[in-house]
Amino acid sequence: MSEKIEKIITDELEKGNLAGVSIYVIKDGKEIFGKQFGYSNLEEKIEMKRDTIFSIYSMSKPITAAATMLLIERGLLSLDTPVSKFLDGFKNQKVLCNGEIKEVNREVVIKDLLTMTSGVAYPSDSEVGQKVNAIVDEVIEKELMGSPLTTVEFANKLGQVPLEFQPGEKWAYGFSADILGAVIEVVSGKSYRDFLRDEFFMPLDMLDTDFYVPEEKWNRFAKVYEYFEEEPKLRPYKGYNLAIMRQNKLPGFHSGGAGLVSTYEDYLHFDSMIINDGVYNNKQILKKESIDFMRTNHLNEEQLKTYDWEDLKGYGYGTLVRVLKDKKIANTPCAIGEFGWGGWAGTESIIDPKNNSIILYFIQRINKCDNVEKEIRKYVYEEYLNK
Repeated sequence: MSEKIEKIITDELEKGNLAGVSIYVIKDGKEIFGKQFGYSNLEEKIEMKRDTIFSIYSMSKPITAAATMLLIERGLLSLDTPVSKFLDGFKNQKVLCNGEIKEVNREVVIKDLLTMTSGVAYPSDSEVGQKVNAIVDEVIEKELMGSPLTTVEFANKLGQVPLEFQPGEKWAYGFSADILGAVIEVVSGKSYRDFLRDEFFMPLDMLDTDFYVPEEKWNRFAKVYEYFEEEPKLRPYKGYNLAIMRQNKLPGFHSGGAGLVSTYEDYLHFDSMIINDGVYNNKQILKKESIDFMRTNHLNEEQLKTYDWEDLKGYGYGTLVRVLKDKKIANTPCAIGEFGWGGWAGTESIIDPKNNSIILYFIQRINKCDNVEKEIRKYVYEEYLNK
């Protein structure tokens, strides 16, 4: 056990900055470090455990990328297939350029969605972002009223909103993964949930991963907290968004971008398949070529200019995952080629092929403390991976 790692975490717990932490390090297929700290539910004093179920939010995205690659392998999709082939809402699209609505230079294609270069927005204060937010509000309202919009209906409504930029012109975080979930529904003829269950969750023994938490598992479900400067610092998150509309009931919209809940064991099975070139328990889930494509940077120099988040410096972008290009700029101990993604409430997946290692770090705090995760990552490499 690393005393440094334990001290960092216990200090944060004692200060009231975190409710609980679950962290694991896997090297050459073996768990070499794993421990839970604190609580998954502060109010009820439910301890963090190995089988705690977390809202993984955007850690849903790499799973959606894998699902898309599976259909490409089967010849049912291609990277340059126009999204309008499957979703009518993406026909005759428009783009907002310098305050003026214009025709798109070309259609949005599958690769645009996989690389977040589609121009499909997330809610924001911008003109396009406000239109997207109105659709999100409608989805939530209809879900609560008992007449939910489906995944495809939601995607078609989004397609009718002007893009933030011409397809392929820039990188911008948005609902691209959710659009892919709708495409997969149309192509497969199944709900997105059923497709993931049949093609990934059952073959990968991901038995606790879903778009909601059934009643019998509710006591294992970690509460999401919000941080405040004044006491009490952590308070249950009271907000409402697409990803947590009905976590005790299957929603109509299955969010491929942020809707899944999962456990450490479940997500490890997915990451293990990825790091083992698509193989899990001697079963080929995805081809090696698909995995290689997922973990390769696909942004050109112009697109990288807008890939400008502080914590993404030194990274490129594959298919809904960051990909390490420059260790010095990124200020990370990870090896070149490390890839993965995190979730809104502080969950993090780190896959390092060179070191044949996986790090999974789980908290449930929406305004997360990235500095703590980075410090832990530094000591994990010192103690376990760089020896």
